[in-house]
This record gives sequence, structure tokens and C-alpha cells, in this order.
Amino acid sequence: SILLFLVGYSTGVVIGFMCGLIYGKFYFDKAEETGERGWLWFRRLWIWDHLHSYFGIKIVYEDDQICYLEEPAIFALHPHGLATISSILGFGLFRTSEHDSLFSKIHITAASIVFSVPIWIELALWIGAIKVSRKVMEATLDCGEHILVMPGGMQEVVLSQRHMLDIYDEHRGIFRVSMEKNIPIIPVFCKGENTSFHTYNVFGSIRKWLLGKIGYPFPTFFLGPFKSNIHIIIGPQLDPNDYEDVEELRHAFYLEFARLILKYAPEEVLGDNVSKWVQAIKDK
Repeated sequence: SILLFLVGYSTGVVIGFMCGLIYGKFYFDKAEETGERGWLWFRRLWIWDHLHSYFGIKIVYEDDQICYLEEPAIFALHPHGLATISSILGFGLFRTSEHDSLFSKIHITAASIVFSVPIWIELALWIGAIKVSRKVMEATLDCGEHILVMPGGMQEVVLSQRHMLDIYDEHRGIFRVSMEKNIPIIPVFCKGENTSFHTYNVFGSIRKWLLGKIGYPFPTFFLGPFKSNIHIIIGPQLDPNDYEDVEELRHAFYLEFARLILKYAPEEVLGDNVSKWVQAIKDK
């Protein structure tokens, strides 16, 4: 019996080692820098219809010509929300062939931590996600593909509240990329994203400290996801050639974003960061 145990144990170790080697080949293939493992069949599975229905996903184009974009563009989405449902379901698991020509060429950017966890990394790569780093984003744009960025990043997760819309608007990296690469940036307002979860603002200092250390505000306590109506409003293109510098482009972007809020969600309770841009629109 001892001999059988040793034979079985050693066989298991060998099989586990071989499986590890095989998985490692894919785990460390740097697909998160190219998005080359995007799987259209997976993105269009019928099962996503149920999630689209539960969250009330709807795509609204301010300019229908965006559906036919041929040159690379930057889609910049707010708010991030707790689980960025809008980007995953709206742009990643878009289900129908209606959006194939555009969405199949959009690579969602994700935090590095997503590509460090087995299973998570596979799901992210299957929807064509790439690492949110300047080098990777610029390489993707150079290949003629589009990118979807959440400028608020994980800082916006900390601001996420179910009954209040707020954003983090201090990052400037994506606007620099737009100016330097001469690539248009498109504001995307996700109405209802923040209503999908109820978050509890506890352990605030610990969450902020861990956000700086590991890139995620852990621990995050929440309830949800709740059934909601998420409308993804894709605004018009902003041409960087129309602006003098990064700050002017950023200012124009957030004014346009505020205009989308006033047009599509005038009833929203607004946080401080959003309020200042909405007020700027009203004062014009």
C-alpha cells in the first residue's frame, strides 16, 4: 500500500508539474500587452444576454459616425464604478454582431492586478483587455486599434456611491497620449454604473494605503450587484489639434462630459468633482 501511495503521489506531482508548465506558457506570454488573445466567440456568447438584461445595458451614440471609425481613437469612460460593469458588458461582452465593426477593435485597459490572478487573467484576455500602461496603450494605438480607458482609475472606486455620481478627474496621462499621438479622445458617460452596488466607506485610511501599495482599495465592503439601467452614452470625438495643450484638452473633455450628464441624467445627485464641471457648463 505504501508503494502504491508513493507511485500515485509521484504521478500526481509529475502531472501537476506538467500542467503548471503548460499553463505557465500561457500565463507568462505577455498577451496583456497585445490583446491578441481576444476571443470573439466568447465575447458573443448568448449567456451575456441575461447579464445585459439584468443591468439594462443600452448603447447610445451622440454621433453615429463613430460606429464606422477607421483611425484609432481613445474612448475615455466615467464613472469607473465598483466593478466597471459598463466596460465589461458594454465593450467587452457586447454579445451582438451589431457592434462588431467597432467594439471588436476596442481593447479595454485594466489594472495590473487583474493580470496577476489566475482565472481573472484568462477572462480579461478573452475580452481583449490590455494592461493600463502608457507603453502598451501607445503600442496598441500604433497598430490601428482603439483603446478604452477609465481616467478615474482605482481612485474613482473609492468615490463610488450608489446614490451619488462622482468622478476622479486629476489624471492627465491619457490626455497627454491623445495630444502627443494626435489621436482623438471620445468621452463616454455610463449612466447608472454607480447604482449597481452599494459600497460602505469603512477603513478609509487602510483602503487608500493599500491602493497606493497594491493598486486596489482593499478591503471594499459592498452589497450587490443590483438590477439597474446602465446607459452607455458615447459622446463626440474631441480632436487634439483643436486645443493648445493638455490642460485645454482635459478641460474641454470634462465640459463635454458634464454636458452629457445634463442631457441624459439631469436628475443625478452629483458629488463635488462632477458638480464643478456641471456648474461650469451652466455658467457659460
